[in-house]
Amino acid sequence: MSATFQFKGKTFTVSPIDDDRKAMFTRWLKLHALESIRALRPDLSAEEYHLQMSIWQAQCTAGAFAYGGPLAAQAALSPDGAKRLALLALAEHNPGVDEHFIDGLWNDLDAWKRFCAIAEALNP
Repeated sequence: MSATFQFKGKTFTVSPIDDDRKAMFTRWLKLHALESIRALRPDLSAEEYHLQMSIWQAQCTAGAFAYGGPLAAQAALSPDGAKRLALLALAEHNPGVDEHFIDGLWNDLDAWKRFCAIAEALNP
């Protein structure tokens, strides 16, 4: 089941967040967390960096980044996470939908609200 969404005079298909998209979000979240740790590396001692990497590995092993879990729910409420979910819901059936497109949608508050209402209806 999918729905349509109007934005800037065009119609876009919105897909539900199915198991494949959930897995893609989980992978993105793991990599996002890893990139955050790596970005801090210059400010961390070797011991602190290895500790952060160990925590990240333990979280991955425990499934802490899995869609539906607390870290994924928290990430979905962040701008980066919300935009990633929007990209996953729109990209497959809408050629040209990319991160730049999603940024434009995000910056149009009325359009973003309409999109979110449709996405939420598809993913109760």
